[in-house]
Amino acid sequence: MTLSTRNLMILEYLSRVKTSSIKDIAEIFKISESSARYDLKNINFLLETKKSGEIKFFSKGIIECILKDDEVINLENDKWQYVFTSEERIEFLEIYILLESYPFNMQKIMDKLEITRNTLKSDLEKVKLNFEKLGITMDTNGALHIQRGSRRTYLLIPFSRIIRRLIFQDKIYYFINNFIFENALKHVNLKNLHIIKKYVKEILKENGKILSDESYQMLIAYIIILVETVANGFNVCEENRNEIFFKTKKEYKILESKKYILEEGFNIKISGEELLRLTNYFLGSQTYTRKIEFYENWIRSEIFIEKFIRKVSEKIGLDLNHDSILFKGLLNHLKPAIYRIKNNIHLENSIYEELIEKEKYLFDIVKSSLSEIKELNDISNDEISYLVVYFKAAIDRIEIKRNKKKNVLIICNFGYGTSKLLAQNLKENYDISIKKIIPFYELEKYERLNEIDCIITTTEFKNIKHDIPIIKVNPILEKEDYLVLDSLNFCRNKNKISLKELIFTIKDEIKEDKLESIIYKLKNKFGEFLVDDFIEEKQPTLLELLPLERIKIIDEEKNWKSAIRIIGDVLVEDKSIERSYVEDTIKVVEDNGTYMIINNRYGVFHAKNNNNVNKSSLGMLILKKPLQVKDKTINIILLLSSKDGHEHLNGIVEFSRVFENEKNIKEVINLDSSEEVYSFISVKSKSI
Repeated sequence: MTLSTRNLMILEYLSRVKTSSIKDIAEIFKISESSARYDLKNINFLLETKKSGEIKFFSKGIIECILKDDEVINLENDKWQYVFTSEERIEFLEIYILLESYPFNMQKIMDKLEITRNTLKSDLEKVKLNFEKLGITMDTNGALHIQRGSRRTYLLIPFSRIIRRLIFQDKIYYFINNFIFENALKHVNLKNLHIIKKYVKEILKENGKILSDESYQMLIAYIIILVETVANGFNVCEENRNEIFFKTKKEYKILESKKYILEEGFNIKISGEELLRLTNYFLGSQTYTRKIEFYENWIRSEIFIEKFIRKVSEKIGLDLNHDSILFKGLLNHLKPAIYRIKNNIHLENSIYEELIEKEKYLFDIVKSSLSEIKELNDISNDEISYLVVYFKAAIDRIEIKRNKKKNVLIICNFGYGTSKLLAQNLKENYDISIKKIIPFYELEKYERLNEIDCIITTTEFKNIKHDIPIIKVNPILEKEDYLVLDSLNFCRNKNKISLKELIFTIKDEIKEDKLESIIYKLKNKFGEFLVDDFIEEKQPTLLELLPLERIKIIDEEKNWKSAIRIIGDVLVEDKSIERSYVEDTIKVVEDNGTYMIINNRYGVFHAKNNNNVNKSSLGMLILKKPLQVKDKTINIILLLSSKDGHEHLNGIVEFSRVFENEKNIKEVINLDSSEEVYSFISVKSKSI
């Protein structure tokens, strides 16, 4: 028999509460009651086999757990047969790949995890997606290409999670923790981990500091990574511009005096560069111990700087997010600045008075962006002035690109139709050249990036390897989208006409067999004066995609995932989609945020067609009370499935035109039946 982490968590819970119910188990561990019943029977079989106790089942789903010993299971001594979950396999693979310096052997991994080649391929696809969100690309052999930072940067969070589990939940997570140390690491293991703990204990004692649990876990994690990579022969060799700053600190001297503990314990030599970097992290652990969030921002300073740049970019209306010169400048300046703030150290050379005369507007924006970060509320005007200089230089660098016609690349992550809709909107409103529409994974292969002025997308992504501004907009341009595009000097169309409207005007005078030839000639002769929005094939109307039976009204639902599943069930029942499509849609929102929600009015939720869309369709859920979806609230959920990526386009355009009017939204929310809603949409769509 096998057991899983969830089995162990349930067993640990039952050892504490003794009496519970199948329903409670399902709710606590977020599984179905049938899954809870299966897990409980599995655990009971395990207990009876090992003669450790039993679970008694009573009427109405009541259960009682009787254990012979206070300790649930001695996992380290007993030879349990354990099965890793998909999430645990992916955690191991991410750590293993980040620690390897060369393409890995798939057969070796399959043997370690005892899985098939197909399972490994599926897991690796998920790993690649996780890496892409961090700006890491992985080729087919497993070789990594990291845009910013180092492998260590991205290993910190999973390793700190492992250390937390070792401290607080050692028994439950014994198998996966032990497996990672035994199979992903070559030098540090659970048996010699005490050497690292001794080193940390000694430097904290010498320094007279007490760290929070979170900071302690992160510091242990960093030293594990340091030891492992140094033992493998991969020392830090990068330039440290703050060398003098760090070497003057007592923390550096303490870390240096105690490094023999690590060097003798693991038979390694810690270089001066490594010691400087360790000092950097150790100072961070002392400076911010109250919140793991901000401490991670010190440790993963790349993320912190990106957030800061993004805030300023939003306020000045210019995209500075991919200016590598700005990024590196802030990175090297802000770390010592944080330390100076903490220790009340003032800059000797002030440029504040001189700068404020010329750049007060930019100074105020940078200062307000910093004030939103609680730990930097006390930053001085002198410190801010130096940061303003970096931003001013970045703004100057993009000025030379402001006065030419924009060459645009459209990135589509969730279907060609959404991007086609965006392209149509852009061409109707702006004098731009859309070079191509591509999915995100094709970006690195696109050979003409040097011709692209900006990337426009309806979803969020970052950490691409190019200094090309990325503009996130709604599929149907909203007021704030126009403001952003206008501020970036996108030229509005003044003399263009719609090809679709032109053809519809003269279509009755054209023989059917001549239509294609005439369209070609018009494009060839008058292309620069036309908006190419003509789609010859007939597309379903809004009401053809959204029949009466796919409209549902409810009073309230507090969980947005449940709300999507409610309308998803409607499309599953009429065989428009498979149930997996609903879960794919929820995953898209979890991973990419609420870009599908239009101005807190309605959400057009959808996912890619992974062979789980049977026909293009729409389902509409109306909630009388507002529903919170992450950072936004809505009353209308539109669930979209598109068979071919563009068949839904006309219907979505109709829907957006009906509900761009706030009055129409309020009216439809107050209707009491699906029939009334259908009739309302029918009348409004005909009047457009």
